[in-house]
Amino acid sequence: MVLEHFRRKMKANHGLLENTMIIAVTSVLANMFNYIFYFYTARKLGPEQYSVFGALLSIYFIFFFLTNIMNYIVIQYVSYFRAKTQFDKIRRMFDLTTKSMTIVGFSIFLALVILSAPIRHFIKHDSIVPIVFLGLFIWAYVILATFFGMLNGNQKFRFLGAGRVTDGFFTLVFGAVFLSLGMGVSGALLGLFFAALLTIPFVIVPLKFLFSIQPARIGDVGILPYILKSIGLSLIIGIMLNIDVIMVKIFFTSLDAGYFAAASLMGKIIFFVSTGMLSVMFPKAAELHSNGEDSSPLLKDALTYTATIGFSITLLYLVFPNFFAHILFSADYKIANLIGLYALSTTFLALTNVFVMYNMAIKRFSTAFTLLPFAVLEIVVISVFRSSLFVVLSLMCLTMFLAFVSIVYFNQEEFLKMFRKTTGYRKYPVSAYLRLKTESDSNNNRHTSSRKIKMEELDEFLDLSDIPDKKE
Repeated sequence: MVLEHFRRKMKANHGLLENTMIIAVTSVLANMFNYIFYFYTARKLGPEQYSVFGALLSIYFIFFFLTNIMNYIVIQYVSYFRAKTQFDKIRRMFDLTTKSMTIVGFSIFLALVILSAPIRHFIKHDSIVPIVFLGLFIWAYVILATFFGMLNGNQKFRFLGAGRVTDGFFTLVFGAVFLSLGMGVSGALLGLFFAALLTIPFVIVPLKFLFSIQPARIGDVGILPYILKSIGLSLIIGIMLNIDVIMVKIFFTSLDAGYFAAASLMGKIIFFVSTGMLSVMFPKAAELHSNGEDSSPLLKDALTYTATIGFSITLLYLVFPNFFAHILFSADYKIANLIGLYALSTTFLALTNVFVMYNMAIKRFSTAFTLLPFAVLEIVVISVFRSSLFVVLSLMCLTMFLAFVSIVYFNQEEFLKMFRKTTGYRKYPVSAYLRLKTESDSNNNRHTSSRKIKMEELDEFLDLSDIPDKKE
């Protein structure tokens, strides 16, 4: 009985809970493999060398947030075409994005090779080899991310999760092998490259159904303006998430920078775990919005999930700082007083990112650009107030909180809707009425052969004809 009720609830919520469970479990596995690799890397390298690895990873994440915009665009438009059953246009999107992201990845690789000498000086390292391997990794991963986006947009969440787990497993295996061979930072980055490269064939297989479809011209659906606006949002989030590690590497000693990079790794667990929910919310919200349906319940679920994960991890870090710092890193890393604050800062940014992704899904960009001043503020704060790592983190935490409050204000209609309760009507008839009305509208829009509901008879039966429309 309980299982049947749970199954019906998942169906009524557009399969969100079921898909979320799939993505949540696979995300946990993928992140587990990745973080075991990162922790192993930290122990093998030590704080000073790990500061180099952390700085290079931060450079990667900034590039990734810029190039990964194609992933979001793929999800947005594949979801749109899928809602309209235009699979020939999905095939065209697949061809265009695969070619374009291959070129983008190569361009980033070439730029890093050309700039390898100044970057080497910047990160205080004695070789350009890690920078070259970083470029190879980015090249492979932006292609892989494109296929992840196609799986996500087509709502093939099982294959998406399996692909991420495969990538995480390969990262751990190859990274551990190369680090054990004494290759240092270069070995860690080479492991990331091989993991991304070898995962690509696994995620192409579930998309083979597209190969038998003749591509069609997409037409003018506003892709270019969407790209330009989305690049700005991705750049802002990328800077806010990663610029701190790079700037600490500049202004502090290599030892302190290593401590900060380690604390950053533990804090960012929250951000990356929350992306599991977002990968489900984004295509669902895009599809509902394209059909003129209300997508705000998905925002509520994503915020609830992210807040629960974020504040729970933060509380654990604050209550048991030494336990987590020492069990995950060696005693060489003095980060017990840093991880709680960093986790709190990342939680606010992760919640902010939920709003950003939701706005992107429904093509509403103006409110999210309120974050730009806070990205600038973060840079200024770290540049001016750098007496200690604790001071830097305290001010970062305040900045992220203000950014979250700001984006909540500009999305206050959706935010307040979460706390509203329907009054004046019986709960069951109202929910049944709205569910059946939505089902009827959806069936009519998609021209399916399923049974048609006579809404006039339903109104008369329930005697609720004066209920306002759902969208109101």
